Amino acid sequence: MDLKTKTHQVLANQYQNKPFNSPNKVIQSSQGCIYFSDPDYGYNQGFKPKPQLPQSIYAFHPNKEGIHLISRDFSLPHGLGLSGNHHQLYISDTAATDEKSPYNPKKTKGILVATLIKPTKISQPKFLLQVPTGIPDGFVVTPNNELWVAAGDGVRHYSSAGKLLDKIPIPQGAINLTMGHQVLYVTADTAIYHIALK
Repeated sequence: MDLKTKTHQVLANQYQNKPFNSPNKVIQSSQGCIYFSDPDYGYNQGFKPKPQLPQSIYAFHPNKEGIHLISRDFSLPHGLGLSGNHHQLYISDTAATDEKSPYNPKKTKGILVATLIKPTKISQPKFLLQVPTGIPDGFVVTPNNELWVAAGDGVRHYSSAGKLLDKIPIPQGAINLTMGHQVLYVTADTAIYHIALK
């Protein structure tokens, strides 16, 4: 989108002539490749038709032809993040909630990590961490591969190995977050929080 004229261009809206389910999180690598998750939230929440595609992670490069399905090994793929050197892709699986079945935290697989073999191919994702309450909806990865994760009890800070380093309690839990310069902006059900980092 051109912010001055508001004109915009659609980069991707289908795969193999089938519409995406509910494109969710999107990130871009230093090489220009765009990664996005495509869960079936719209269908589960009752405002979109039955999916024609599996719930997957896709890669798309604006300057090259083709959209690549790089993984379908998730129950409900959601959040995405890249390591500091952009060699690893982090993916959250939020299968505990699908809007049709009762909430079941045991179904949430948490956050997994895969190596980018090439911009449009990843290794088999490996489990990294699981939050004890809520779902790992939003998360960010720092340049040294530590993770700040939105969870049911607030914002959780993890090491690159998935070890809990700190927790910032937030009433009713955190839903999503993004990182600015030494600051976290966190969304909750009824508020947006500003957390200064040291």
